[in-house]
Amino acid sequence: MYDCQIFSSSKTLLEDDLSSIQVAFLDIDMPEFNGLDVAKVLHQRYPEMILVFVTSFIKYAPSGYKVNAFRYLLKAQLDEELSDCMDDLQEKLYDNNITIQIRQRDRILPLSIKSILYFEGTSQRRVQIFLLSGETIEGLGKLEDYDNFLSDQGFIRLQKVSW
Repeated sequence: MYDCQIFSSSKTLLEDDLSSIQVAFLDIDMPEFNGLDVAKVLHQRYPEMILVFVTSFIKYAPSGYKVNAFRYLLKAQLDEELSDCMDDLQEKLYDNNITIQIRQRDRILPLSIKSILYFEGTSQRRVQIFLLSGETIEGLGKLEDYDNFLSDQGFIRLQKVSW
């Protein structure tokens, strides 16, 4: 199921809170600001937002890579390409939403796998979780408690070696 918001003005789009938006479809030719400028702002404000360009101007496709565009769809081929794009978006959104349950004293905290930089085991059955944002979270349990799930998600375990 998709929930869509349509903006006829790039200025209005940029003034709105888009923090709940997962995917933005942008044209290059937009009133007030062009789509590339809008994409730069969106990419800075919402780095997790997926950007898709839908336009008639193929010459701007290389510029889309500067804002990490997911796809560049030509309007003339939209009927053929949109369905595949939506399937790929759904797959990407699903992959991005894998979470791990972090046990804390008073709650269970769901944490997105993609936000984790690394885990570090400490004494007293505690685990420090270092996030890409620079924040650190403490979880209960031993590193081994998280190991099986994390290894399936691309994490590797390094052992401290004493000589």
